[in-house]
Amino acid sequence: MPGTPLVIPAGGGRRLLVLGNEIESKLGSSDTGGMAFVFENATPPGDGVPPDVHTREDEMLRVIDGEYQIFLDGKTYKATAGAVFNFPRSVAHGFRNITDKPARALFITTPGANFEKFVGELSSLEPRVPTDMAKIAGVSSRYGLQSSRAKFAQDMEMSVGGARYIRAATEGKSKQVRSE
Repeated sequence: MPGTPLVIPAGGGRRLLVLGNEIESKLGSSDTGGMAFVFENATPPGDGVPPDVHTREDEMLRVIDGEYQIFLDGKTYKATAGAVFNFPRSVAHGFRNITDKPARALFITTPGANFEKFVGELSSLEPRVPTDMAKIAGVSSRYGLQSSRAKFAQDMEMSVGGARYIRAATEGKSKQVRSE
């Protein structure tokens, strides 16, 4: 099925709140003939996504503004505005905003339908502190996202849905250390 010719203006798109992150869907999989899901993510300071592995789609990220720490295939990178990263399926990756202001990035997943449904289901979860990590893991598993057991040089400290966590990469576990 072919995609739909569309122009999405700046600030346009459907807005979702996903675990404390503002997601602005730019192009849904139905708009692209199933080829992609395109969205912007406004990541609060210190927040991000712990390393995971997508088994059903590839993901690309372009930093719009702010700075991210990117975890990709066992290595850590600092990413500023304009940087682009390719997260192929089956490769561990994650990110974290390392500034004291919201950071924004454009994401593209291919194909798009699976990840779009995943984001939609996560947005339906009631935000709460502490975050129900077991519920998030269940949703992730249904859509082929797996927690990464990759060994990183240091633990990753981050905030998920307003609760601070330290991810012990060598243990593959998260534990809450402080609520905000």
